[in-house]
Amino acid sequence: MKKYITYTLIGAFLIALVLFGYYSFRKSYINKVELSVYELIPDRSSLILEADNFSDLINKLKGSNIIWADLINIPFWAGIDSSLSTLGENQDYIKKITSSAIQTSGTKFEFISYIEFLNPPQKGDITTFLHAKSTTQSQMVEGREVSEISKNGENLYFSVVESFCVISPEISLVEESIIALKNKSSLNADSDFKKAYQYSGNDLNGNLLINFKALPILFNQTMNKRALERIQVLKQMGSWISLDLIVKPNHINCNGFITTNDSTAQILSVLEGQVPIKPSLFNVIPKYSSFFFYVGLSNFSSYVKSVEKETSLSLKDSKKVSAFFGNEMALLYLKKSTLGIYDEVAVFKIKDKEKALSYLRSEEITSDFLVNRFGSVFSGVSADHFKIIDDLLIFASKQEVISQFFGSNYSANAITTDISFLNFNDNFSRSCNVYSYMKPSANKLLLSEYFSDKSLLYYDKYDFIFNKFEALAFQVNVEKDNLFYMTVSAKYNPTTKKAPSLLWEFSPENVVLREPFYFKNHKNNLTEIFIQDINDNVYLLSTAGKLLWKKKLDGQLIGAIHQVDAYKNNKYQLLLSTENKIYLLDRNGKDVENYPITIEHGLTKSGINLFDYEKNRDYRLLVPTKKNEILNYKISGEQVEGWQFEKTKKQVDQPIKHLAVNNKDYIVIVDSKGKVYVLDRRGEQRLEINQEIDLSEENEFFISKSTSINKSHLLYTDKTGTVNKLYFNSKQESFNTKTFLTDHKFVVDNSSKEPINYIFTQGSEAIVYDQDQNVLTSFRADSTVSEHPKTFKFDGSKYLGLTSRLSNKIYLMDSFGVLYETFPLEGNTSFPIKDINNDGVMDLAVGTADGTIRVYSLTK
Repeated sequence: MKKYITYTLIGAFLIALVLFGYYSFRKSYINKVELSVYELIPDRSSLILEADNFSDLINKLKGSNIIWADLINIPFWAGIDSSLSTLGENQDYIKKITSSAIQTSGTKFEFISYIEFLNPPQKGDITTFLHAKSTTQSQMVEGREVSEISKNGENLYFSVVESFCVISPEISLVEESIIALKNKSSLNADSDFKKAYQYSGNDLNGNLLINFKALPILFNQTMNKRALERIQVLKQMGSWISLDLIVKPNHINCNGFITTNDSTAQILSVLEGQVPIKPSLFNVIPKYSSFFFYVGLSNFSSYVKSVEKETSLSLKDSKKVSAFFGNEMALLYLKKSTLGIYDEVAVFKIKDKEKALSYLRSEEITSDFLVNRFGSVFSGVSADHFKIIDDLLIFASKQEVISQFFGSNYSANAITTDISFLNFNDNFSRSCNVYSYMKPSANKLLLSEYFSDKSLLYYDKYDFIFNKFEALAFQVNVEKDNLFYMTVSAKYNPTTKKAPSLLWEFSPENVVLREPFYFKNHKNNLTEIFIQDINDNVYLLSTAGKLLWKKKLDGQLIGAIHQVDAYKNNKYQLLLSTENKIYLLDRNGKDVENYPITIEHGLTKSGINLFDYEKNRDYRLLVPTKKNEILNYKISGEQVEGWQFEKTKKQVDQPIKHLAVNNKDYIVIVDSKGKVYVLDRRGEQRLEINQEIDLSEENEFFISKSTSINKSHLLYTDKTGTVNKLYFNSKQESFNTKTFLTDHKFVVDNSSKEPINYIFTQGSEAIVYDQDQNVLTSFRADSTVSEHPKTFKFDGSKYLGLTSRLSNKIYLMDSFGVLYETFPLEGNTSFPIKDINNDGVMDLAVGTADGTIRVYSLTK
């Protein structure tokens, strides 16, 4: 009995011990709150950049961002790149990195970084981590050690605070962070900051937070004295802005919310109550504008009241102005010569021409006329001359400026006719309240008014980089609850190629609607151009654009054109077909023996399908007919004996495909019902596939070859643009990109050993996806893309070609969506690209709406 009692007491004690330990652990676990980086950052920070997914940001900047690739030629950015490389080596240990810019002394500022580790680091870990040399210098601040290390000849100071390493070139900033944590004087106690931070996005490349009150300090070392006085107005712009950072190969986009504070007068508050509107002034702003600032107001009377409430400015004659003002206004800087001379122009949309004229004639137009009626946007703008054209009111310092840029055909020279602007503007909302646009390369003189002499020398030294920034812009839209949505975008154009030059042009008897075909001249190893006009005439043009011969066929060509060596003697012929005949023409335009071959029931639009199974020029021609036959011919014009296949269930309009896997040939045929036939070389069934494919009308299917036939598959889109995979073992997969219409066009880019990409066009838009359904690039032409997109690879880069027959324009852009210089060019057909004259320069041949064939040299 005693033993039993003893065991019972021991058991009870152990249970009590376990329960005590559990509750103690639970209590400490619950009470432990993870330290936030914003408990360390001082509340006077000017700018904060944070990267939750640090690994992804490094990979995008250093792996694919062409802006970064150029910027690292500048020592300042090279230093940042080196630091990223060091951090990148240890990215598996990093949870998050946050950097802040803070004023140090006088007009200077410095950065301080907060590296959050997955596990709390030791002091020695930081030295190893940064490849730095430790020193014996250290001191205690509020019970925490601040240590000094040396890296690349410069001293850095850091302190380990729980999971964070707080590090900066300025010891005072490290100390201030520790004190901010102790005294709770950090951003974590700033209500305005918290309001902005709650709008930061997730799963992006980073977040940028800007404190308007402390922002001007960042410009002290770069701007001149007069500009520094002007930008003090930024302090009254708003409270904080939180921007989500999106890094693209040739773009950097930011978007997010600006917060304002009711307790202080802030400039953006003058827009409160306004509704974003669609800018119609964009259709008249000249494309020669190097800078413009646009304001759209849904309610002018409300704007006047807000200006008078939030600023010291009192707007005059608001009722009279409201009677004719059409709610849109813009300030333009127009570059009128290569000398860098600019004219300032103010443009207003008006709704009543007579009232506008009556008012302006009754008023004395003074230097502050525009400021006193429309706001400080027009400070310093001369109103010496004005003119009303249609529904526009235009002010400028000289009458000839108005005449030059707003002549009889002003809308034809609007910025909306510039395809590069339209593509860039796709990053922004279609409606807005404020929009500012700038071409950095065209604004050297404008920059000289704001930047210091030292900064301008720096600009000149690296202008080969800065001038590649094609456009910078920001947009502001009014939201509810004192919020303003802002989008900022910078586009970079890395191309240094010269404009394509016209090599030659040729005028056939009539318009050419089919892509020119490059045909090799076996005598001189140059390339000639084969074309057909709409009157059924075919022509062969020399490399220099001279007519070699012309021949009339019995109809328009269908299917593909092929270059063959029928006699295996390295002399080439042209193999082609019309609806009723197959032609084999020698290089002089003569019919080869046994040709043309007449097809009794007529060919389908698939035309001839040419195969050279062994790559020994023992060609086979598979010819689908309108009677559902699949005929098989030798290149000699004789039908192949022993061909077993007779008919498909439905007509075959798709090109017939071939693949060889593990020394076996597979001939793949798809009829118009979607029935799939897999044959061997004799036409016997090699595989049975019961599934029918729902193939989109405008497109063909593609074959993706793998290491085995079961891993190989058909690749196609259905009528909604869904990408489908039908494996040869009958397994099926599909995925959606976005919903496309029936007439979308689809191409698979398998031009290299790299992972294939999927290219779609719909209307005027082209989108390139990778196999993980990520958008690699997108582009918008100025009218419908009429032909299937084409891919090219030359000069070490990949390019995408588009044709818009409606607008008679062709486009050539690189894999980042950047147009080859001076494109679009005139053209209404697809186009091939090749070095036709062996001069080391690629050449492009295209038909145009005026009936000519043009060959452009894409000069290096």
